[in-house]
Amino acid sequence: MLNSTGKFIQRSHSQIGLQVAPIGENIRDLIVKRKPPIPTDAAGLRRHAEGRLREQQRNQKSAVPGQRSEAAAERALHELQVHQIELEMQNAELQEAQDRMDALLAKYTDLYDFAPVGYFSLDESGVILEVNLTGAALLGVDRNQLLNGRLSRFVTPAGQPVFRAFLKRIFAGTGQEVCDLALVKQDAPNFWARFRGAVAISDRDAKKWCRVSVADITAFQHADETRARLAAIVESSDDAIISKDLHGIITSWNRGAERLYGYTEAEAVGQSVTMLMPADLRVEETPILEIIRRGEAVSHYETKRRRKDGTSVEISLTVSPLKNARGEVVGASKIARDITERKQRENALRRTEEDLRDFVEHASVGMHWVGPDGIILWANRAELEMLGYTREEYIGHHIAEFHADPPVIEDILQRLTRRETLHECAARLRCKDGSIREVLINSNVLWDGDEFIHTRCFTRDVTERKQAERKLQDSERRLRDLVEALPAAI
Repeated sequence: MLNSTGKFIQRSHSQIGLQVAPIGENIRDLIVKRKPPIPTDAAGLRRHAEGRLREQQRNQKSAVPGQRSEAAAERALHELQVHQIELEMQNAELQEAQDRMDALLAKYTDLYDFAPVGYFSLDESGVILEVNLTGAALLGVDRNQLLNGRLSRFVTPAGQPVFRAFLKRIFAGTGQEVCDLALVKQDAPNFWARFRGAVAISDRDAKKWCRVSVADITAFQHADETRARLAAIVESSDDAIISKDLHGIITSWNRGAERLYGYTEAEAVGQSVTMLMPADLRVEETPILEIIRRGEAVSHYETKRRRKDGTSVEISLTVSPLKNARGEVVGASKIARDITERKQRENALRRTEEDLRDFVEHASVGMHWVGPDGIILWANRAELEMLGYTREEYIGHHIAEFHADPPVIEDILQRLTRRETLHECAARLRCKDGSIREVLINSNVLWDGDEFIHTRCFTRDVTERKQAERKLQDSERRLRDLVEALPAAI
């Protein structure tokens, strides 16, 4: 029993001794602190057991020799069996602790290797002592090929001084150091990485080394560059570009806004946007904010604003919602363009158009437009008054309805379709009261390429002149007849 037990203990403890050694003496002492230290090797364990057996035999010398020997043997056997069970329990506890340590090691090894950033352990000269799988993947090199090589060989030439200064700061201090560097990746474009490092000291040889995390920030770098470009565009824009929160408080103010409104950025930021509104237009702000809260935009809204000097400026305003990363509306951006000059030009053009319309409307000559289908599109007051029709009775009707001689109007329309220009074309128009007005028509067509848009007809009433001409002709005929009859009478 002893020999077989000794063999069992020797095998078990030799295995456990190999597995548990990295755990350290503190864990072993914690696990077996209920009993005095017991040798873990086979020879020491046997000596320990024999010593305890001899001690028990000495303590039992007073018993009857035969009984003492038998009882002592039974007790010794019992003790050895108990001791064997205790050793087996200790062995199981040690194995359990080792399994937990192995599980934790595997767990944290996975966490280390598959972390979202690369982890490097470097010595003072930048030699890679350890690296996780993510770090190797970032550089596009197998992990084994990185070990004992310098990390600086993956730094671009322009970044070498920065990297050396970064390492120097790490080993000179106790805090965390940060720098951004462009790195070279095998068979791939260069990328930007953020380095974070802190010094560490080995427990065994007090040798300094450092832990460095490396994260790919190329996307962030590009985003920063994009933001910088957009900021430069906003800042250099001629338009006033401002942002405000949902309470109408100004949060940003570009140079275009300074030029348009006269306030500096320091004067405007933090103030209510209503300071730019004339008193009678401040009611505009509430409905605009309601539209923005719904995530909608206000485009090209023309209104007026007040400058710092109190003068008014006409603007075209576009307001768009500003959203955070979660898509929530947190404010609004406003782009205001000074349209004062444009409004002045529009007003001048409108006045010119009104003057021209008034001139045409009150001209002494009748004017009308006819479409390619012969329908009257427009007529001035002079033409309507000449014929006695209202606008509703004349416009929208075919021009032939008002001509007394159908062949004449058919000829006029055909000639116009052939791109002819008519001069003093005689025609007779039927008035509302049934009378006939004799007119002379001058007309041509407004074309857009090959498209007939409408005619431009000028109608001059010559009825009275024609009547006078006919009277004159009658008088001349009567006079001629009279003159011709005089010689016969003499």
